[in-house]
Amino acid sequence: MSLIRFQPWQEVETMRRQLDQLFEDIVPMTRENVINRLRVPAIELSATETHLVLKAELPGFSANDLDLEVTREAVALKGEVKAPETNEHNHIYRSEFRYGQFHRVIPLPLEVNHTEATAEFNNGILTILLPKLVEDKQHSVKVAIAPQATPPVSEPTV
Repeated sequence: MSLIRFQPWQEVETMRRQLDQLFEDIVPMTRENVINRLRVPAIELSATETHLVLKAELPGFSANDLDLEVTREAVALKGEVKAPETNEHNHIYRSEFRYGQFHRVIPLPLEVNHTEATAEFNNGILTILLPKLVEDKQHSVKVAIAPQATPPVSEPTV
C-alpha cells in the first residue's frame, strides 16, 4: 500500500482551471473581441482643487471625428475614423490601424458644472476640463410644514 500525500491546494487549483475554462467557453477571446476592446480610447481622470481633468488618448483622430457630451455625472465620447479607400492603384497588404466607430461613457466620481465644461484636442490627446459643482454648504433653506388638513378617517369596526 502506498501513501498519497494530502494536497489541499490541488482541489482549489482544479476548480480554478474549471472556472477559467467555463468563462472562456461563455465569452471566447476571439481576435474580433480583442480588437473591439482596443477601439475604446484609454483615459486618465485626475482632479485639481477646482476641476476634474479627463484626458482621452485618440491617435489618428481629428476634432471633427469626435462627438462629446457632458452631464453632471458622466462624459460620453463618440468617434469614427473611416478606413482609406482601396483601388487597383492603392492596395493595403496589412493594416493594424484602428478604423470604425467607438462609444465610451465615463462615469464621474463627483458632480460637475457641465454647462461650463471645455475641451481641447492637441497631438491626439483630448483634454476636457470639468469644473467641480460648487454647492453653498453654509446655505440653509427653511422648509414649511403643512398642518394636517382633515382628521384621519377611522375605519369602521365590524
